[in-house]
Amino acid sequence: MARHPFIHALLVFLLGLALTLGVDLYGHHRAEQALQRQNSAQLEAASQQLALALADVLQLSKELAARVATHAPLDDAVWQRLATETQSRHPHIVNMTVSQGTVVKRVHPVRGNQAVLGLDYRLRPDQMAGVRRAIDSRQGVLTGPVRLVQSERLAVVSRVPMFAAPEAGRPGALLGIVSMAVELDGLLSQAGLDPAQLPFDYAIAFETGAVTGGQLYVGDARLLHQGSLNVEVPLPQGTWRIAARPKPQVLAQAWQPWPIRIGGVLVSLCLAWLTVYLGRVLRSRAMTESTPTGERSVGLQVIIIGALLFMVVPAVVVQGWFAYRTAVSTSERFQEDLASEVGARVYDKVVQFFEVPRRVLAYSADQFRSGAVHPSDRDAVIRNFVLQIRQQPLLTFLSMGTAQGEYLAASRPPVGRDKGLRLLEARVASGRAIHIYRVDDVHLRGELLSRGNQHFDTRTRPWFKAAVAANGPGWYSAYRYAIDDDAGNYDAMGIGMSAPLVDQQQRFIGVVTADVALSQLKVLLSDITQDLGGVAFLAESDGKLLAASTDEPVYRLIDRGVERIAARASDNPLIRAAGDAIREKGRARGRTFREVDGERHLIDWWTYQLPDGPSLTIGVVMPQSRFAAPSEGVLGNVLLVALMLMAGGMLAAWALSERLARPLVSLSQWADRLGQGDWSNPHNTGSAIAEVQTLSHALGHMAGQIRDHTDELTRQVAERTAELEQANQVLSQLSHTDGLTGVANRRRFDVMLAQEWARAMRSGQSLGLIMLDVDHFKLFNDRYGHLAGDDCLRGIARVLTEQCRRAGDQPARYGGEEFVILVAEDDASGALNLAERVRHAIEALAIPHLDSAHHVVTVSLGVAVVQPALGEAAQTLISRADAALYRAKHGGRNQTNLADADVHAGTEA
Repeated sequence: MARHPFIHALLVFLLGLALTLGVDLYGHHRAEQALQRQNSAQLEAASQQLALALADVLQLSKELAARVATHAPLDDAVWQRLATETQSRHPHIVNMTVSQGTVVKRVHPVRGNQAVLGLDYRLRPDQMAGVRRAIDSRQGVLTGPVRLVQSERLAVVSRVPMFAAPEAGRPGALLGIVSMAVELDGLLSQAGLDPAQLPFDYAIAFETGAVTGGQLYVGDARLLHQGSLNVEVPLPQGTWRIAARPKPQVLAQAWQPWPIRIGGVLVSLCLAWLTVYLGRVLRSRAMTESTPTGERSVGLQVIIIGALLFMVVPAVVVQGWFAYRTAVSTSERFQEDLASEVGARVYDKVVQFFEVPRRVLAYSADQFRSGAVHPSDRDAVIRNFVLQIRQQPLLTFLSMGTAQGEYLAASRPPVGRDKGLRLLEARVASGRAIHIYRVDDVHLRGELLSRGNQHFDTRTRPWFKAAVAANGPGWYSAYRYAIDDDAGNYDAMGIGMSAPLVDQQQRFIGVVTADVALSQLKVLLSDITQDLGGVAFLAESDGKLLAASTDEPVYRLIDRGVERIAARASDNPLIRAAGDAIREKGRARGRTFREVDGERHLIDWWTYQLPDGPSLTIGVVMPQSRFAAPSEGVLGNVLLVALMLMAGGMLAAWALSERLARPLVSLSQWADRLGQGDWSNPHNTGSAIAEVQTLSHALGHMAGQIRDHTDELTRQVAERTAELEQANQVLSQLSHTDGLTGVANRRRFDVMLAQEWARAMRSGQSLGLIMLDVDHFKLFNDRYGHLAGDDCLRGIARVLTEQCRRAGDQPARYGGEEFVILVAEDDASGALNLAERVRHAIEALAIPHLDSAHHVVTVSLGVAVVQPALGEAAQTLISRADAALYRAKHGGRNQTNLADADVHAGTEA
């Protein structure tokens, strides 16, 4: 370094530039990752909204087709009314058509769509492909986007075929197709995919089966192969794939590199200049600073700068490492705390959710049992059911099945946008076919919307069988609805409670059930987790999913059956990982971290036992990336701070060394001149040396004084510390003692109760509690005054202390005129004897009380003795003793009452 300072300075400058480039690249990568996560979350949310919007379009078409089928033959006035009602429910509907066979016969609105009338789909290959898919699958499909005949606008078209009734086991013939065209741009804007408002470019293509990169609908086709983000929107017979890539201008705004680059260049220049300066210093010292023996010396500036760098560099590295680890630990703790908070919210919502059917069922069963409602009065039953389900937005069905298998229900459809209340009825007189009506303004049957299951017998349904088998209220397992309506509004699964119905003569008259659709649970979980980027799910004890906050199915409807999906077999990798973790741990509650798709996630789960029903597992999965920004940013900041500290440290060391070295060099030169006999300089006189010696002695004397002063301070601190410890002990004792009576206060009693409860639970021994209350104490205070009342309470406290002779008997003031005695390791007889001794002793005090029937102060006592069991709270003991005290007071006072046995154990004096 001394021989080639400029070469070394160049190397230092290049090293600084390299570090600056590294910090720049790391910051750019981190900004790109943050933008990627943000775009991924936004695209995922938009895709979910788009899937919901497309599902709504298809559901609207199914409902319209079902209503058209109930009005066959269809006249123009009815068609226009039905179409107008449907169009009012969706803002982006362009038109709706009904065909006879494959020829369009009716359209709405007519104005501007006349060109569609008479259109034969068979002559339009671009539309016939979608029509053919709908006919072959015999269910509704989404096609397009296609260019509309009348406006050339792009639109998504839903097509729902209508068929005649089957004959002789053969499928019915095609009657027609209900089609609904919805503007594509409106759907995309509704889902949050307006290109002008998004930070990324995207393209959409339709894919079926193994065919990828299908027909392009929106955007640049290159994004389908080059996009860094990909999501799928599930559709009947295929999917829409959305590929996206951040816009360059958005990425440029997310990372501003110039402050880092300019700062790095300036720091590198400073380091290079210091390198040149140090090289010159070392070279000059090498020439002039050598000992007479030929030993080379090291300059003070080099020592100070080297020592400072030796301390600064390791300190920066260690501090940076600890800062990074602290950030990681903090993010993990924050993630765990957030997971606990989300878990608590999920738990509360699930408990409230399952409380709805239980409460409604209990009320309905009481209505039938008391005779307030009778199954024969169908209008009264309908009104009762409708009023209840209208007040419970989470409830899907409130149903009754009679002993003859007939069915009557109020319902809120779980599928589709129209959540208007429905009445469902299946009677023997109508061949047990389900009829679905809209609820009118007086809560009775309105318009017939559609027909469903042609042979519906409630006696075969799971909820009916469960109630009959249990002969009482209880939960039944999740099952598939068997309504089979044309619009598919009830193609879902549900879970609930059912109970047998009996009349006033206790004769079985049927079964009532309150049911909630699993899709309601999904909405509940999605609302909680939508802003957190996590996943929540609910599963039965066997691992089968009931609901999840994501769009992946928790079951599959197959023909008239259903295929349940376990958490370990879910299409969602996060739920799969959680299912594996729960199975591996084998615990009812747990928490663990898992790597899923290269990202670390926190998995938290616990079990909730439904009253009179199955146990459910609630799980929450949270991605660590949502909370890792602090730890990711620390490393880049540490590198930048390290460069700045090194440069600043070297500048500070140079300035300090110059300030210290100059007087020392002057002293050295003066000493050399003194050695050579040069007395011409005044500084070379002996007085200068005497001053240094005086300063040394002064410093020594000052050090001695400081040492003595420090010893005195240490002694005083020790004395003050001892006094504070003694004061703390007194304060601690006072904080656990009632200031008036001198016995333990309520806080101390709570601590003693918790300790004794835990000890009794471990040892299997009984724990008793005596709760006593001064009879007519308010009247005593009113007559004799509060000072006399205080003396009375102190006298009672002395009696308690005297009578509690065993170590396990612990008296305390519970509040006001109430006292308690905690009785450990004793049975009910012992606790009762102690209570009687206390009662007699207080009465023997003969404290005058003219307003009492006994003319002296007396007390009423409640005694409770329990053997703590796992899962039982200590509050149970207090409640039971309080209830016994209540009975003692209402039994005449001045007596003891034992809980549970409900025996009057004391007598009035």
